Amino acid sequence: MGIDYAILSLLAIFGLISLFLDIFKLMGRKKYFVEKANLVLLVNDQEQHIERMVRDAMESKFVRNIAINGNFIVVDMNSKDETLKLLRKLENQFPLLEVCSFEDRDCIFYKNKTS
Repeated sequence: MGIDYAILSLLAIFGLISLFLDIFKLMGRKKYFVEKANLVLLVNDQEQHIERMVRDAMESKFVRNIAINGNFIVVDMNSKDETLKLLRKLENQFPLLEVCSFEDRDCIFYKNKTS
């Protein structure tokens, strides 16, 4: 179990570094557009911060431009607090937001939501 989280943590760190490098590259361009992209955020026990994080992301021009034909997917990694409940509430407020529980985390790869 500890090794799984260590591997997941390393992948998350690599993903964040890659994301920041790509953001800096995009900022150098005046206009950016991605035809189809999903942005994915993995969260765990973030009840105190999740609403602010999602609202800030939804107000971000970067997120809106990148996810214009995709979604901003937030996957709750089996939180023990009210994170998933808050995410479900926010999902109703933001059309680009898609929330997946730990059990449904395959939604990252397989679109199971009907539009």
